[in-house]
Amino acid sequence: MGVRLLPLAIVAAGIIAYAGSFTGPFVFDDIHVIVNRPAIRSVCPFTWEARSVAELTFKINYAVGGLNVADYHATNLIIHILAGLLLYGVVRRTVRKGTERDGKGQKGSEGVALAVALIWTVHPLQTESVTYICQRGESLMGMFYLLCVYAWIRAQESGVRSQESGVRSQESEATIHHSRFTIHSVLWYGVAMAAFILGMGTKEVTVTVPVILLAYDRVFNRSATIRSLWRRRWVPVVLLAGFCLLLVPCYRAAMWTFGPDNDVIQRISPWSYLLTQAGVILHYLRLSIVPHPLCFDYGWPIARDIGSVLVPCIIVAALVVGALVAVVRRMPIGFLGTWFFVILAPTSSILPSDDAAFEHRMYLSLAAVVVLVVFGFHRLLMRVSRARPDASRAFGWLRAATLLCVVIVFTALTIKRNTTYESEYRMWLDVASKRRNNVRAEFGVISCLVARGDFAEAEQRARALVKRIENRDPGIADDTVRAASGNYYYPMVLSKLAQAIAGQGCLEEAIAQYKKALTVRLDDPSTYCNLAVTQYMAGKPEEAIASCREAIRVAPGYARGNAFLGFLLAEKGDYANAARSYETALASLPDLLTARYGLAWLLATCPDDSVRDGARAVGLARQICEAMRYESHRGMDLLAAALAEAGNFKEAVAAARRALELATRSGAVDVSPGEPGRAVTVPAIEERLKLYEEGKAFREERGEEREGE
Repeated sequence: MGVRLLPLAIVAAGIIAYAGSFTGPFVFDDIHVIVNRPAIRSVCPFTWEARSVAELTFKINYAVGGLNVADYHATNLIIHILAGLLLYGVVRRTVRKGTERDGKGQKGSEGVALAVALIWTVHPLQTESVTYICQRGESLMGMFYLLCVYAWIRAQESGVRSQESGVRSQESEATIHHSRFTIHSVLWYGVAMAAFILGMGTKEVTVTVPVILLAYDRVFNRSATIRSLWRRRWVPVVLLAGFCLLLVPCYRAAMWTFGPDNDVIQRISPWSYLLTQAGVILHYLRLSIVPHPLCFDYGWPIARDIGSVLVPCIIVAALVVGALVAVVRRMPIGFLGTWFFVILAPTSSILPSDDAAFEHRMYLSLAAVVVLVVFGFHRLLMRVSRARPDASRAFGWLRAATLLCVVIVFTALTIKRNTTYESEYRMWLDVASKRRNNVRAEFGVISCLVARGDFAEAEQRARALVKRIENRDPGIADDTVRAASGNYYYPMVLSKLAQAIAGQGCLEEAIAQYKKALTVRLDDPSTYCNLAVTQYMAGKPEEAIASCREAIRVAPGYARGNAFLGFLLAEKGDYANAARSYETALASLPDLLTARYGLAWLLATCPDDSVRDGARAVGLARQICEAMRYESHRGMDLLAAALAEAGNFKEAVAAARRALELATRSGAVDVSPGEPGRAVTVPAIEERLKLYEEGKAFREERGEEREGE
């Protein structure tokens, strides 16, 4: 394979490893970061804030393909592959610095760089940063970070080459390394600055870039003293530091850990968090070598005292000190240690986070471990081959075969790991099986079972979890880590238990469980709304309206509460207020299907002439049908009613016939999406079709007339 074609192997490996991830749905934080986030619905306006660059990429994804999940996965993979190519460039040029004198630099650097980039790209530990869509911030930051380092190296090389060409015969080696600014070096420094700024707008870890660049200069450019390093690099270093200071105001929201009233810092002290990270870092190192078992959500317990983590603390402290000493002595292993620990520092030191361990935090730091292992293996084979020149070709084949085996194994593990993200249920079930005390994972499993309609199993698991929490199970009594906090999840588990019970028809018991949950947490709007649904199903519409109003009182912008209140008011015959409730819901969450559907049906079929608006109803109905690819009998039935109200009976008849065809084919009898409501049956569609054929619009019966019946 030609040298210029080597990067294609990285591209191919990345595609093979992650092609199967494209069907994975939005899961967990994806829902509120992307699916339910109105801010990404429009590219403009763009405001520079913490992580705004990552959000901009989500906006572009939405502008191109809406909520087509494959587009988001494809973007994540492209970012990851670009990062792998940049890592290849960084390693290749760095290795060449140390080997070019013996005339073997090009060959040695290409082989080592390809091995590092391939293993890093397909490593299973990267799946959380690539397959979990909302963690794009980590991989995008990594791409900009590597671009900044790569551009910095190119800028240095441009200056050195320029000076060498003019004064090689006159200057000493120390002077040759004293690079100067040239047109090319200025351009590359500009690229480095741009990458740094974009990285700062993606994730706060980018603030460590200046430290990494100075360490690189010290180790690989052989800076004799800090003074000489400063003399040669003071301009770009000052610019980077200046950009840091300019961007700090944008990160005020990100500095939440220092707030005196912050929930996290009240539960987790910086000292406890720092002690905890010793064990976490050793766990990261183990996963870098043996990536099994991987876990989406560890719920890692916070260390109570140094005695419980003494051995990990000693090991990590020794590694940190060793890295610092090695950098001072200009040893490459010191730079690798600096890369590993400095990049992890913002999330794995003294800044408390609600979650002590997440695999995506190793996205960039993993590169240091991979380089160390690959280069160590390479040097070992080189040393042995020098002792056995007759077997040098055999050692070359051994190196290639070893790389191929590692890449194949890691690719297979990554493909298998990606299957965990095929559904949120599978993801949480995997976590629950690996971390028994992770209450968040068990709650996730229960929520997915309820959503799937497996009410009996959901009830069984919910009752078991409630019992553990009420009995103060030692493993889940820790309130410092939210994922393992029984107190935090207790009312939510009760609410899910109520949903599971209601799904089996035991409405009164479900209502009692909802009320029990509300005695624990009075400010949860979703529990009030679920209670309202159950009360409506139990034939208590007035109580349901009161519960909905309570949900809105607790959270005035709560879209689902406003949407269901709109439905209840329409059922009661209070059409004007129903329309206002629907409008409020859509103002908070424009893509909420229940609100859009309910408002469109009300505007198309309301018996009150002052409320109906055929044109608006048609617009809303078309949006619903487009989202469902015109394959929903409910959507087509709605569109037919809206077209009839607008006076377009020809299209209304066609839409109603299509609705009838779809309903007959599926045999579906359902209600308003996600909520109780009018049934869309084949006979009901047939009756409305007759009206449209006669040139008449459909009108809902007044609320009081339905009550009278």
